[in-house]
Amino acid sequence: MKNIKTPVQSFTTTNKQALEASYLVSLRIAQTGKPHTIGETLILPAAKDLETSILGQVAATKLDVVSLSKNTVSQRIGEMAAQVKEKLIQNTKRPIFCNLNR
Repeated sequence: MKNIKTPVQSFTTTNKQALEASYLVSLRIAQTGKPHTIGETLILPAAKDLETSILGQVAATKLDVVSLSKNTVSQRIGEMAAQVKEKLIQNTKRPIFCNLNR
C-alpha cells in the first residue's frame, strides 16, 4: 500500500518536476543572454520533438506542464537574481574576524 501513489501525489510530483525544469531552463536562458521568448518558441518545441522521436508521443505530452512562457522565464530569472543578491548581502554582512595578536 505504501508504494501506491494516489492521483494527488502523482500530480504533486509532476508539478514539482515541471517547476524545477522551468527554473533550470530559465537559468540556461539567462546564462546565454538570449531573449526570454526562446523558451516557448525554440526550447520547448525542440524538447518535444526529441521526446516524440526517442520516447514517443505519450512521453512528449508530459512536457506540456512545463511553463516556459516569456513572462514565466522573466519571473524565474528575477527570482533567482533576487536570491543571489540576498545571499551576497548576507555574506557581506558577516563579521570578518582577523587575528590581531601577531
